[in-house]
Amino acid sequence: MPCSTRRGSGSIAASTASAWTWPISTPTIRPSGTIPRRIGRADRGQPETFAFLARLRALMDGYGDRMTVAEIAGDETVRQQIEYVDGPDQLHTAYSFAFLRDAFSAPYLRDGVAAFPARSATAWPSWAFSNHDVPRVVTRWGGTRVPEADLPAFARTMLTLLLTLRGTPFLY
Repeated sequence: MPCSTRRGSGSIAASTASAWTWPISTPTIRPSGTIPRRIGRADRGQPETFAFLARLRALMDGYGDRMTVAEIAGDETVRQQIEYVDGPDQLHTAYSFAFLRDAFSAPYLRDGVAAFPARSATAWPSWAFSNHDVPRVVTRWGGTRVPEADLPAFARTMLTLLLTLRGTPFLY
């Protein structure tokens, strides 16, 4: 990682960070290049995960304008995101899965956005309306609700909304 950061990488994505649970004394990279980890409900969010992420954050902070992004999956998305990003020894932000469901309504959006600052005034959120795992937002939320002729305007509206939310937007 230090090599990629010195060569200009602007961020490190800690994919499935909540599942990184190996003891700190274990080598972090196997000869095959994979990171050892156990994936399971009971393995997520273990104390050694946070100790490792604190070391990762300290390393990244030494490179100036860089950031870490966690991918946190679970049953309580917002609570778990905040757990990984609320504090100077945590990751910078966590990718949000809050808006990747099929549901779409003003209350759904309002409640999703309000949940983050209701739990923490200092943690930095991130938002996405689409990713590689779900249909794009225009299809998923516009689909049968928006007349085809209005889909370009709907796409612009969704983009405007995403880009005006407090936090880091992820565009797909």
